[in-house]
Amino acid sequence: MANPVAMSAGIAAISKINSDPNLYARLEKLAKKLMDGFKEAAKSAGIAIQTDVRGSMFGYFFYRSCREKLRRCVKERYKSYLLNFTKRCLSVGFI
Repeated sequence: MANPVAMSAGIAAISKINSDPNLYARLEKLAKKLMDGFKEAAKSAGIAIQTDVRGSMFGYFFYRSCREKLRRCVKERYKSYLLNFTKRCLSVGFI
C-alpha cells in the first residue's frame, strides 16, 4: 500500500519542477558557482581538486589532474585484476 504523504510530496515536487521551465538552467548555474567556490577554496588551501558540472549534477575529485585520477584508477584496477587472476589460477591448480 502506498504512503499517501510520500505520494503527495512526490506529486508536489513534480508539479513544482514542471512549473519552472528554467529550473535546470538555474540549477546548472548554481552548481557551477558552487564548484567555482570549491576550486577557489581548495586553491587557497593548497589542495589539488578537479570539478565537473553536467546540468544540475556536480562532482569533485582530489587530484591534480584527470589524467592522474585515471592513472591511479587503472593501477588499482590492475592490482585487483592481477590478485583475482592469481587466486583463480591457484584455485584451479593452474599455478
